[in-house]
Amino acid sequence: MAAKLIRQPDALPIEAHDEKSRQVAAWVLEELGTPRNLYRVDAKPLWDEYFRVNVYCRQDVGLSAKEMAVTDSFFVFQTNDGYLTNPPIERKYGL
Repeated sequence: MAAKLIRQPDALPIEAHDEKSRQVAAWVLEELGTPRNLYRVDAKPLWDEYFRVNVYCRQDVGLSAKEMAVTDSFFVFQTNDGYLTNPPIERKYGL
């Protein structure tokens, strides 16, 4: 039996509850940049056009152990013209 490819290696690890959440998470990564040690981006719809987006990264804690931590977190509001975030997103990765 052949192995089944679950996710393309270059695909972004986005966890979203619907297509709109997936778009919000992808936009946040586009603005923020993609961290080298990215584990996943989780976009959760809250109400109406409001979302909570958390960026999780792996961190080396020594002795070959790794842990996950939320390195960036944003409250996102989707408008007709784009997105508003709190705190404002500043590009941190891939400068």
